Amino acid sequence: MSATIALVLSGFLAAVLLTPDEPVVAVVGSIGVVDTGDVVLTGAVVVAGLVAAFARRAPLVGALGLGAALTAGVAVLVASPRIADPIGTIAGGVLLGAAAVLAGSSTGHRTRLAAATVGGLFVGSLVEVLDPGRHEIPRRYAEYLVASEQPTPVVVPVLAGLTALAWTWAALRSQLPTPPDRPPARALGRAVAPILAGTAVLATSSTAAGVAIDVRGDRTWTIGGIVVVLAVIVLGAVLGRRWPRPSVGIAVLVLVCLSSLIHRAPWDNVWLVAGLLVLPAASGFLFASIARTTRSGGPTGWALGLAVPVAISVSAVRDVGWTAYTPLDAPTTSLLRDVVVPLGIVVGIAVLAGVGIALLGRRTP
Repeated sequence: MSATIALVLSGFLAAVLLTPDEPVVAVVGSIGVVDTGDVVLTGAVVVAGLVAAFARRAPLVGALGLGAALTAGVAVLVASPRIADPIGTIAGGVLLGAAAVLAGSSTGHRTRLAAATVGGLFVGSLVEVLDPGRHEIPRRYAEYLVASEQPTPVVVPVLAGLTALAWTWAALRSQLPTPPDRPPARALGRAVAPILAGTAVLATSSTAAGVAIDVRGDRTWTIGGIVVVLAVIVLGAVLGRRWPRPSVGIAVLVLVCLSSLIHRAPWDNVWLVAGLLVLPAASGFLFASIARTTRSGGPTGWALGLAVPVAISVSAVRDVGWTAYTPLDAPTTSLLRDVVVPLGIVVGIAVLAGVGIALLGRRTP
């Protein structure tokens, strides 16, 4: 029970930490605009894989999980957003890697970790803006306020504290597993399946409709939206564990991609529902299905597979300087260049990921 709570809290908190609210833009020489947040995020994904690959002792795994949760909570409380964000992002990578090791080879543990992480990816930003004062002050301006005017963070510190307590409880009850020193070569091959699943989710998310929720309005609706999204993710994960069919999950993701073609009113609601509800549910279903069909996969594959979709949060369009207010000429559109080719690439990535998962699943366990 203690390990389950630690897994759920760690997966959700790690996803929240790995989901930045605002891009941090820097200009580096003649390269142009570089988002330092993306660089830190890439480092966090690498850290997650390294922790999962090389943490081979239960005390070390517990120390990393506990330390990452405490570091993230303290950084958010005492540091400015410019400093706290990269620290929290790296801590999220460490926490996800430690949680993947804690899940071990248990189907149930991996399913719960996947559901919690997917939930954090899709509602993490909404959860954070529920902090008092956050809905009144955009994050990009918060660092310019004096200390007395800074909004007090609540969500991340509370989650971090609960996660640290859960890791401590699991350690005291000796529920921190020790992974094998040398995973077999077959296990390393099976570890690719979660990475393929994460890649399919990432590709599909690029076609999903962005749904804006006005957190300055009724918070009851915001909380209700969070609950609904989390509920469909849990439902998808439960169904994937009881009826493991990765091919079905891939097929649903492809349908979500194709729904982007329906963008004219009133049928555009199909596209909105696909991005808001179907995509999270299918993601939970896919990861849970893989947990059942690729039991020999190691923690490294799960850490990287769950970390890959964090690129969902990377902004594709950024406002730089005053160019946001500069009028631009109307762009010319081409059905082949702007619709068929991009959508074909995304669908192709999802299909190829599904083929790879199917081939890995046919190997002798």
